[in-house]
Amino acid sequence: MILVDIISRSGIPLNEFTIFDFTMLLHHKVAQEVEKIFVPVADAKNPAGYHLEQQPILFPHRIINYIFNDVGLRIDERDIHQFWDNATAVGEPHVNESSRNKIPLGLYGDSAQLITKIRTEKLMCLWLNIPIFRPKAVRYSRFLMWCCDTSKLFGYRTTNSVLRWLTWSLNSLYDGVNPGRRPGNRPLSSEEEKRAGTPFLHSFQVVECRGDWEFHKFLWNFRSSWKGIHTRFRCPAVSKNLGDPSMLYWDTSENSSWSLQQYSTIDFINKQLPSHNICHSA
Repeated sequence: MILVDIISRSGIPLNEFTIFDFTMLLHHKVAQEVEKIFVPVADAKNPAGYHLEQQPILFPHRIINYIFNDVGLRIDERDIHQFWDNATAVGEPHVNESSRNKIPLGLYGDSAQLITKIRTEKLMCLWLNIPIFRPKAVRYSRFLMWCCDTSKLFGYRTTNSVLRWLTWSLNSLYDGVNPGRRPGNRPLSSEEEKRAGTPFLHSFQVVECRGDWEFHKFLWNFRSSWKGIHTRFRCPAVSKNLGDPSMLYWDTSENSSWSLQQYSTIDFINKQLPSHNICHSA
């Protein structure tokens, strides 16, 4: 039905419609959804150390709207309720009374490196997924929102700028309606004005932020590191004996000092996070 609808809207006679036409129409649809945002990127020639660059981004609320409205994805209400029942049963802190009918969302960050004879390239990528939507091919369930060559990253300030936009977009999915203002209470574009305040088919809630240790270290800029003495970001365990052998991370006994001092959320903020430029997804 989706393919027939695309063909009918194209104005191309069915007997003349080719896979090339379909590819071009699909590309055009995707191109309509791509936005441009300004982010700080590293610039050694600039006295400030950076300059502002326009980069493409796909906002989560536009991805989700396309998947549910245009593609026609449907998730059984029983699966949504089962997810939240399981989360409640294990005491997940993000569960509340309003969560039960929200579709869960996940964020995933990772970097990929390509080494050639000419040069080494590495990209930082941010992805969106729906944890309870699991098609046979994983690639159909991961939606790229933004990527950037790591050589352009101006520390964590680049990703913080991107996360400010993503948080704004994800908050609109939580509220269930298209946003009425841009981040910083700035006015919408003309196309966004047409959608402002209109509801989505569902409301959503972020329940996961996944990635390897390198990604989380970069994202949150916490003090611990696999390369340092303090190796754990959830407790004060160390990799070198500083006078208390039971603080060594490989001491796995029940009475080890570090296992009795696991950080609460407040401890993590106070002892691990920097005092400024904290991640905008908080």
